Amino acid sequence: MITIQYRYVYIGLGGDQHTGMLVVDSVLPGGPADGALQPGDVLVRLSGRITTSFLPLEAALDDSVGTTVGLDIERAGAPLTVQVAVQVGLG
Repeated sequence: MITIQYRYVYIGLGGDQHTGMLVVDSVLPGGPADGALQPGDVLVRLSGRITTSFLPLEAALDDSVGTTVGLDIERAGAPLTVQVAVQVGLG
């Protein structure tokens, strides 16, 4: 699994070899995704669009800086929608 510290929503993402989906690896405490996402959450859709790879996710988040996006996720096998503010990263 490759972990990426994403600069906009402050989550680490890894690819799940079994599902081909993006999986939350870590969430920065106090960051905009803290309390909305948890390690192990599977990202299904971003603003209604299926998200299975990092590059389309990155492009969509780049276009959404300063807004809040809806993420459809799967947590422990149950579907859930969360809202996450997209902010410019510090580095």
